[in-house]
Amino acid sequence: MLGAPWTVVEQAKPMLNTCRRQNRDKLRLPRLWCLPPPSENCADSTRRNYARPGKEELFRQLLVVPVSHVPSRRAKYDVRLRAQPLFAVHAMRTIQERMVMFQCNVCLECFPTFHPAYDPSETVPELELLRRNPRTGTAACSIEVASWDDMPPLRGSDEDLLIASSHTGRCRLCDLDMQRQFEAEGGMEDRIVPRRSYLNYMDPLHNFPLGSAGADLRELFMSATVFENMLVALEHMQVHYATAKRSSLLKYHTNVISFAQDLPGFAGRAGLAPGQSEYRVGDRVNSVRGPGHQIHRELKWIAHASDAELKQFAHDAERGVLVYPATVREVLGDGKLLLDYGDRGELGDGVELPDFVWPRIQMPWNPRFLKGKACLFLQRNLGRGRMLEGLQVRWALVARILRALTKWGPWRLGGGHGPMHRYYDEKLFDMALNEEDVIRKYGVRDDSDVPQPDLRTSEDFVKAGFSVHLYGPGDGDCSDDEGGDGRSVERVSERMFCRWLEVAGFSLGSIVQRWWDRQPPAPRDSLDECKKQSWDEGAVDLFLRISGELSATGIGVSDGLPLRGLVDWLRWTVGDTFSHQDCSDTDVLMEQARFEFVVLEEMSDGPSVQCTGAMEGMEGARIPRRSPWRSLKASCMVGLG
Repeated sequence: MLGAPWTVVEQAKPMLNTCRRQNRDKLRLPRLWCLPPPSENCADSTRRNYARPGKEELFRQLLVVPVSHVPSRRAKYDVRLRAQPLFAVHAMRTIQERMVMFQCNVCLECFPTFHPAYDPSETVPELELLRRNPRTGTAACSIEVASWDDMPPLRGSDEDLLIASSHTGRCRLCDLDMQRQFEAEGGMEDRIVPRRSYLNYMDPLHNFPLGSAGADLRELFMSATVFENMLVALEHMQVHYATAKRSSLLKYHTNVISFAQDLPGFAGRAGLAPGQSEYRVGDRVNSVRGPGHQIHRELKWIAHASDAELKQFAHDAERGVLVYPATVREVLGDGKLLLDYGDRGELGDGVELPDFVWPRIQMPWNPRFLKGKACLFLQRNLGRGRMLEGLQVRWALVARILRALTKWGPWRLGGGHGPMHRYYDEKLFDMALNEEDVIRKYGVRDDSDVPQPDLRTSEDFVKAGFSVHLYGPGDGDCSDDEGGDGRSVERVSERMFCRWLEVAGFSLGSIVQRWWDRQPPAPRDSLDECKKQSWDEGAVDLFLRISGELSATGIGVSDGLPLRGLVDWLRWTVGDTFSHQDCSDTDVLMEQARFEFVVLEEMSDGPSVQCTGAMEGMEGARIPRRSPWRSLKASCMVGLG
C-alpha cells in the first residue's frame, strides 16, 4: 500500500517500550505483519524508523489523529457526585424525553404537554408556571389535558422517543368551561357553546377544505404578490411602497406604511361616490326598488320577496331590502336615471331616482384606482425592459383567486350555503371570474393589439395604470415619459424632517427618533450644544442642532439640510445603530434615506398623511351624500389587502 515511511511507527516506539517495562510479562502486544516494507530507494535514516522483521508490535486497530485536534483535558474541580441529584437529573430527562404534542378537539390549540404517566405538576408544587389560579382553576399558560382520545404508550424504544408523538383530546381549559356551562344550563348539553370553539366563531378556518384541496387553496393565496392582493382586496388599510434597484441581481423590497384610509379620494377614483361625480351612460349601479316606471314605488323588502327572488338577488340586511343590478341606459334632463335591470337588461327597465341607487363595484379593481395605495419606485439607472420578479401581476392568478373567494358552498356555521368569503358575493359585485375576460379587460396590449397575460416590466405597470415613479440620481434608460414622474430629494426642510421622525414606517427615521428620545439631558454646566437641554426637546430642536453644527463647518443650510450632510452627521453621531438591514455603508444609507424622503414627499401631496381616522378625510373634503360603502365597511379584507 504505502511505499513511503509510516511516521506512526516512530511515534509508537516509545509507547511500546514503556509498555514492556511496566508489564514485561503480563501485557504482550500482538505482532502485526501488515506494516508496509520500506522502499528500496529510501535513505538509511528513514529505514531505521522501521521495526526489524518479526518485531512489529502495534495495536491491530489504529486511528491516526493530528496532535492539534487532541486538546488536553483535566478536571478543574474534584466533584463527588451523590445518588439523589443523579436520580433527579435522570427523572428530569425522562420526563422531558417523553413529552407529547397534543391538540384539543374543541379549541384546536396545539401545544406540548407531559405524558400522563410522567406528569410532575401534581407531585412538584415548585413549578410556578403550572400553578393553577384559584379563580379559573387553570394555569396562566395551561398545558393540562382533561381527556385523551388515545393514550400515549407507557414505554417506547429509543427510535420512538426521538420525535414526540401526536395525540388529540380535550384540554383542561375547555373542559372546565363546558362543565360550568353544563351546570348553568341545568344539564342541557345542546345549549353548551364552548368559549374558544368554532360554535363561538373562534375558528376562522372552520369548514375550510382539508387535505390536498386545502393545501392548493393555501398555496394559491400565498403565491399572490402585493399588487395582486390589492387588486382583489375590498378595502386597503395600508399604503404599499415597493422599490426596485439595479445590482448584481435585480432586487426589490416592499415598505408598508400604515396611514388612515382616504375613503373619499378612493371612492372618487373608483367612481363609487355619487356626491362627487354624476352617473354616465353605461355605468353599473345597484338599485333597491327594482324595475318599474312609478317614481314613488315602494322598496323591495326582503320580508315580502318570494323564494326565487331571495335566491336570485343580493340582500341588504341593514335596510332589509333586495339589491338589483342595473345599467344606466340614459340620464334624463331632470336627473332621473333610465335603468336596464340585470346583466343585459333581461329583468326589464325602469326610471329611478339617484337617491335609491349607488355604483356597483367591479372586481378586480382597475389598477388606476389603486393610485395612492400602491406605488412602485424605480431607480433611474434600472433600465428599460427589466422584469420585476416578485412584483408581477398575473391576471390569470387574479381570476383564480376571485373564483376561490366566490366559490359557493357550506362554509359557515349552521350549514347555510354562501361564498367562501362572506362579502365576496357575485350578487353584489360585477366580477370578472373568467381568465380570458380578465386578460381582455385589463391586459396591456402590444404592438399587434394583443392583450398580454402578465405585467412584468415597469413599462407594463405604467401602461396598466399603476402609480410608478422614478427617484434618485443617475442617467438611466427609463425616462420620465415612460416611468411616470421623476422625484429626487437632496434638501430636507424642517417640516419634512419632523414628519420623517414621526412616521413609524420609515426605518431610518424610526432609528433616529428612538435614539433622540433616549438621549439624557446634558448637565447644566455643559457647553455641548448638540446635547439635549431638557427632556421636552423634540424633533425641531434636533433639526436646529444639526443645522447649527453643519453650518459651523461651512455647509449651507438656508434652504434645508443637504441630504448627504444629514446622513453623514447621523452616521457619525448615532453610531452603528444608524444602519439599514445591518449595513452602515454610506451609499446604502443615502439610497434608503433618499427613498424615505421621496415617499414622504409623495404622501404629503395627498390627504392621507393628514387624515385622523380610518374612515375620515381632510377637513373640508366633500363627503358623498349617501355613502355607497355602508354595506362594504364591514367587509374589510385585511388578509388580502
